[in-house]
Amino acid sequence: MRATLLFTLLFVPVNFAATFLMALLCHGKSKALKAARISLMLIMAVAMSSIVLLFKTLFDEHAGLYNSLLGRSIPWFSEPKHAMAMLVYVGVYLDFGFDFLLFSASLLNIPRPLYEVADLEGASAWDRLRYLELPLTAPTSVFVLATSMKDAMLICSPVMILTEGGPFRSTQTLVYQMYLEGFKGGGIAQGSVLAVVAFSLTFLLFMGLMAVQKRRVFYQ
Repeated sequence: MRATLLFTLLFVPVNFAATFLMALLCHGKSKALKAARISLMLIMAVAMSSIVLLFKTLFDEHAGLYNSLLGRSIPWFSEPKHAMAMLVYVGVYLDFGFDFLLFSASLLNIPRPLYEVADLEGASAWDRLRYLELPLTAPTSVFVLATSMKDAMLICSPVMILTEGGPFRSTQTLVYQMYLEGFKGGGIAQGSVLAVVAFSLTFLLFMGLMAVQKRRVFYQ
């Protein structure tokens, strides 16, 4: 449970910030920006297992590309904090294409006259973000946060391929433990209990998000 909640706490804000920021940077109607958006959305075209296996090679502690670029020997698979950071990084990459698509579409749906009014009033980039782009993309933000929380609470396959719950069970999430107990170990009762716990925690997070969005989000 600790590993699951820690991963959720790290993954959800990082995923939201990365996808929304990249959507802002690629926001526009020029051909270059359109090509950039298409390239980033193509991440969805690659199977999840293939991506995770690729990252397992890239994060290799001895011959991996990332350690070579950093000029360090970071123990991605043998230190708990590095293993969790690697898992968050891979999780963000897996969700990036779909969430980027949603934010890009939401930003493109903001009426152009509103930007023109903001420019006439001398609004800065921060003012446009705070008073125009964030409020008008709030419904999309709620959906992205909800799906991110669901993906984080139910993460299993990347853990299975990358870390197998290690090191020292630091990345052993609830659903992966359910798989070990119920499918590999034959403990159907234990696996069922873990499934109920994972569902209950995810449901509580959803209810909290829904309570916040009723006050802060307006649908048109």
